[in-house]
Amino acid sequence: MSARQKLLRSYPATAEAELEGESPLKLTDKAHTILEEMIVTLKLAPGSTWSEASICDRIEIGRTPVREALQRLALEQLVQIVPRYGVIVTEILVPEQIMVVEARRVLDPLIASRAARRSSPREKLRIGDHRRKLIDLLQMPDAENFLRLHLDLRRFVAACTRNKFLAASLAPVDGLSRRFFFVHQNSPAQIERAVGLHADILQAIATDDEREAAAAANRLLDHEEEFTRAAFDSQY
Repeated sequence: MSARQKLLRSYPATAEAELEGESPLKLTDKAHTILEEMIVTLKLAPGSTWSEASICDRIEIGRTPVREALQRLALEQLVQIVPRYGVIVTEILVPEQIMVVEARRVLDPLIASRAARRSSPREKLRIGDHRRKLIDLLQMPDAENFLRLHLDLRRFVAACTRNKFLAASLAPVDGLSRRFFFVHQNSPAQIERAVGLHADILQAIATDDEREAAAAANRLLDHEEEFTRAAFDSQY
């Protein structure tokens, strides 16, 4: 048995398990996904305050899974929970986003290279499917559709690393990055550029090219740093 096969057996609750339908979406996960997208796309506006009950009513999910989802969102810096007051959606702070990019400089290339090394043939086919869906977006660039696909592919690629710590490290930076992009992108060309850079990473992972996967991730981060600093310069 190869080292890769041993690793695949060691972590059944990974992307392979997802392909087999062994990881059903729990209600808490569903609440988290819905709320995260609402925050990222400003349907829950930065600085706005909500009661737990009003959130439950809005997404039509019960209090316990919503409370658990909010606790996760608080760890991801997307909400602040104030006892006996409510849930506050965090503000968008450009200087903090520069720190997010700095953290991703370490995480993203490692995640991409490990996914290229450890993903199974079936997972590589799935990654190819993600890439084709991204490319199809270029026919009609749309920020919300791009970010929805982006979330799915980032989670799947992270699961392919077979490293639960790497996978968990994405949550505190991805939501903030996606919201920042949604707010500051202002043309189809910016979506097209982001699609192309992500497609390069997926292509490298799907073809077992660890070095190119890490290099493509760094090119994406070069672009995101430039994008972030342009927003910083426009505000300050």
